[in-house]
Amino acid sequence: MKKKIQLIYKISLLLISIEALNINSNDYFKKYVKQNINKKSFIYLSKFNRNINYYYIDIITTISFIYQIINDKIKYRTVNKIIGEYNEYTQSQLTKQYLTKFTYIYNKIYDYYDYDYNHYFNSVYIYKLAIINLYLIKQINQTRGFFILTKYLYNPFFN
Repeated sequence: MKKKIQLIYKISLLLISIEALNINSNDYFKKYVKQNINKKSFIYLSKFNRNINYYYIDIITTISFIYQIINDKIKYRTVNKIIGEYNEYTQSQLTKQYLTKFTYIYNKIYDYYDYDYNHYFNSVYIYKLAIINLYLIKQINQTRGFFILTKYLYNPFFN
């Protein structure tokens, strides 16, 4: 059961990254869900529904969808630019926008009720998650991308 929860969490983080990168991918995402996935067993965890009852076929179709949308919709130059400018002292507007949007979506879904006094360390952790997922998206665009995606999703130590 713990592996299922980790898998769902990692898939949700990738979906948050996709949504934070491109506003149009969210519309594409909703259209895909309507066409291909049973809404009762949908994986994307929300702040109101933390139910983990789902079917493995939905997990497989969602993983396939993530791979497909990363290769189709996300501009590779944008991902490279954000990763390249993340470590600079003055970050670009694009990098700040991505991190802000990722933080907003993450807090909306996971940390709505867990807001504590240690908000600085929480935001550093969320930024780290955002950049790790962005780096993973960059690696998925490479030749062995699907292998890297499945290795990330099923390896418990690859957080």
